[in-house]
Amino acid sequence: MPFARIQFVAYEIYTGPTPPTNGGGKRRYVGQASITTDIQERVALMKEAIEKAAASPHIDTRSGTLKLFMAPEFYFRGPGGAYKLDDIVGVGRSGTSLVRQLSDLVRVNKWSQWMFVFGTAMGFSERDSHSKWDYILPNYSWFPGSKAWRDYYKEVYNVALVQLGGGGSQKNAESRRRVVMKEHRSDIDFLEDPQLGIALDRALHLSPGKKPGIGKEQQSRNDDGASIFSLADTTYGLEVCLDHLEERLARSPPAKGQDEVQVQVIPSAGMSINNDAVAVTRNGLVFHCDGLGNGLKKPNWRWGAHSAAIVAARSPVTMDSERTPIGVYASEQAHASAAAVQRVFAAPAVGASIRYYMPADIPMAKKVK
Repeated sequence: MPFARIQFVAYEIYTGPTPPTNGGGKRRYVGQASITTDIQERVALMKEAIEKAAASPHIDTRSGTLKLFMAPEFYFRGPGGAYKLDDIVGVGRSGTSLVRQLSDLVRVNKWSQWMFVFGTAMGFSERDSHSKWDYILPNYSWFPGSKAWRDYYKEVYNVALVQLGGGGSQKNAESRRRVVMKEHRSDIDFLEDPQLGIALDRALHLSPGKKPGIGKEQQSRNDDGASIFSLADTTYGLEVCLDHLEERLARSPPAKGQDEVQVQVIPSAGMSINNDAVAVTRNGLVFHCDGLGNGLKKPNWRWGAHSAAIVAARSPVTMDSERTPIGVYASEQAHASAAAVQRVFAAPAVGASIRYYMPADIPMAKKVK
C-alpha cells in the first residue's frame, strides 16, 4: 500500500571494535566464537529492539504511516571481522542463513507497515582452493593468484540488508527484500592489527561494478547491489558510510524517466550527513544512523552511536539546500540486559538505545524530466 508519512526509528548501538585503551594492546572484533551462535544472538537482540519499538507509545500507528527502523553499519560482522558469505545468504535457501532469519522475524502481517534496514553485514568469500598458479609457482610465492596469496587475502563484501515487513510467505518476503553493496572501503572498516580475524591489509574490497553516471544506480534486480530502489511505492537511495561522503547518489542521479529519490538512508560507522551528498527530490527526507561515535565534535566526541533525520527543503541541483531537522519524540534503552549486548558488541555499559522521530510527510513521487 502507498504511505503518506514515514516515521524514522533509529537503533543506536555501538558496532565498532573494542576502543583503544590507555594500556595499549591489540584491539579486537567482538562476538561469539561459534558463528551460528553469534548470528543468532545478534538476531535475538534485533528482535528485542524491534518488538520494543513496536510496543512504544511513541510509534505512529496510523495506517498511512510507514515505520522505518534502521541499525548502523557493521551490526553483523562476528569475531573475525566478517562472516563467510554462505553464513549470510545460505546455501539452497538455508533456514539458518542470516537473511532467512531476518525475513522470518518480520514477514508476519504485524510488520506490514514497517520497513527495516538491518544495518550492514560483513562477508568474505573463500578464494578457490586450486588455481593454475599452483602448478607453476611454489606454494609460498606471493605472485597474485598463488596459493599463499589466496590464503592471505580475503575478498570482502559490506552489504546493507533491507526488508519490507509482512508478506506472509518466504517467497513474498524475498520479493520485499533489497540488498545494497557498499562500494568504498574506509581505512577504519577493518583493524590494522586485530587480536583475531581479518586485518585491513588482507581485505580486498569488491570494486564498484560501474563507473558513476546518470541512471547507473537504479536497481534492476533486488540483489544487484545498486543504491536506488523502490519499496511500497516509494523510491529510496541508500549509501553506506563512506559511499555517502564520496557522493555515490549525487554522482549518479536518476536518468530521464526514472523516479527521483524521495528518501535517502545512511547506515554508517563514522559518518554524518554531508550537505553536498544530499540527493533527494525537493522536500525529500534523509535518515542517518551511526554506530561509531556520539555525533559530537572534539573535545566532546566519544565512542558510541547517534542518529539524525532531516527534510531537505531545496533540490540539491540549486546547491543551496536547507536542512530542517525532524523532531524527536524520545529515546529509550533498547535492551533489558546490557550483558547480553556485550556478548556480541563492544557496547558501553548503557547498552543501546532506540530513538523515535516524529512522522514526516513523504514527498510526492516525481520522474526526472
